[in-house]
Amino acid sequence: MRTLQHGVKGPMLGNREATERNKAVRHARLSTMTCVLVAALCQFQFAVAQTNGATVLTLDEALQLAKSNNRDLKEFGLDVIKQREAVAEAKTHLYPRIDTSVLAAQLLAPIDFTINKGQFGTFPGTGPIPGSNTDLHTPARPIAIAITVRATGNGGARNINRVQRRCSRSRGQRTEK
Repeated sequence: MRTLQHGVKGPMLGNREATERNKAVRHARLSTMTCVLVAALCQFQFAVAQTNGATVLTLDEALQLAKSNNRDLKEFGLDVIKQREAVAEAKTHLYPRIDTSVLAAQLLAPIDFTINKGQFGTFPGTGPIPGSNTDLHTPARPIAIAITVRATGNGGARNINRVQRRCSRSRGQRTEK
């Protein structure tokens, strides 16, 4: 047995075999060192690229940037706005409501005509209808006026509770009555 490099004992190798083995070991070490060196240089370039000319973000700035660009947060914000609008709409039913309507009718052109005596017929028991010549004239004031006033109370309190329960269920919570 012959002592090889690093104090390892191995079989007796010929000069040529030992040289080839040493070359293989040196080649493996050289390849490993080359890979480590290239990786270190690549890491250094990335580290330098992040600090050259750029401002460093604080934690608050990074959080604000993340919140402003998060699509899910924007979507949830719109859902919250929509639910608040539904609650506000339901609250309007809590207030009293008064409905009024006014309708007036008047002829655009006057109607004037005469109904002659007996024009509708002459009957033995009553005589001619009408009994004399009748002149009809439309009045100068409106013919019909209808005014409607309707007041309703706050019967919509049930609606607001129903909307609040629906909103809380969509968030996965329950409200107590």
